[in-house]
Amino acid sequence: MKKNPFGQCIVGGTLALFGWSAWSGWFWQPPAPDFSAMPRDFHSANAIPTQAGDPFEELMRHFFGGDGPRRSGPRLLDPLAGEPVSPHAKAHAAARSEFAPVAEAARQATARVVQRGRQVALATIVRADGLALTKASQLDTRRAIACQLADGRVVEAKLVRIDGENDLAALQLAAESLAVADFAEGDALPGTLVAAPDPDEANPVLAVGAVGVVARSIAAEKGFLGVALRSDPRGTLIESVVRGEAASRAGLMPGDVIVSVDGEPVANTQGAIRMIAGRQPGETVKFAIERGAKKREIEVPLGSRAPYAEAFERMDATAQLGVRLSERRSDFPNVLQHDLPLDPEQCGGPLVGADGRVIGINIARAGRVRAYAIPADSLRGLDFFRGK
Repeated sequence: MKKNPFGQCIVGGTLALFGWSAWSGWFWQPPAPDFSAMPRDFHSANAIPTQAGDPFEELMRHFFGGDGPRRSGPRLLDPLAGEPVSPHAKAHAAARSEFAPVAEAARQATARVVQRGRQVALATIVRADGLALTKASQLDTRRAIACQLADGRVVEAKLVRIDGENDLAALQLAAESLAVADFAEGDALPGTLVAAPDPDEANPVLAVGAVGVVARSIAAEKGFLGVALRSDPRGTLIESVVRGEAASRAGLMPGDVIVSVDGEPVANTQGAIRMIAGRQPGETVKFAIERGAKKREIEVPLGSRAPYAEAFERMDATAQLGVRLSERRSDFPNVLQHDLPLDPEQCGGPLVGADGRVIGINIARAGRVRAYAIPADSLRGLDFFRGK
């Protein structure tokens, strides 16, 4: 193991650290950022300052009024985060309030999903008899579910079905004659102005932004073994093991020689990596190893490399703003990407276009300026969306 100027690194050959087909070089594991100085009610949606020359700010300026040159002088301070926010920025309350009349119909079809007295997600009402869709992985299926409607009523909700592929859950609300989301037709193109409504009449729009990428599939996360491998006269040698990760928890140790993976002999380091690549988090892999003169078989449930991907994201200082990402934020068959700064418990609600129609359901916060929504056309193809 060697070190470089940026921190502790794992070097040597290719490795199955991330479950990629091949990888070499160094892996940086930075210390966790210290957010202790931030206020308790810090909210990422209100904390992102707008940079001078930001094209979105100019667009918002023309959309919501103000066609003169950029104003000079002091900028407004966000009341929660104390960060400077332009009055024409998408994070500013004025921008959200301007979108409120447009999003009002969708707000009426939005509900808060509540468990144990706290909001865990939003839901989009898709049928007047009370069928609503929300983000499945935000739910604790062992506990009771309630929904708070836009009119303030709190009603019981029953979990009807889960679509694991799309991370959607169908809830049956104990209410009738409800407002229903008006879904748009066709694809939302990059640059389309969008907003996320909230059932709270006092804060009817959570965030305003734009579609960034057309609908596409998002690949699943790769399984994470947590070892560094190198070629050795004895075979494929485990050079080091990441403490606390899958290999370490299962009992693999530095110095172990991998003989086979799931019964298939390992010819070399590249072969071992190919055997592991493409496996999913949680999948169990059986390793036959040699440890000194002894042979052993060890089963390893693979972990996730997501925390390490986040670590690389945080190498950008601008990403260190206390952003909380959705636990499930990959492996979607078809989602569109936008830049609304939603918290995980704000997923499941509708994504509204500038005409007030719903272009999708927000399904994941995946990065500082990256969120995903399942498009309306994809939702129409689901059986429970059609009442089956």
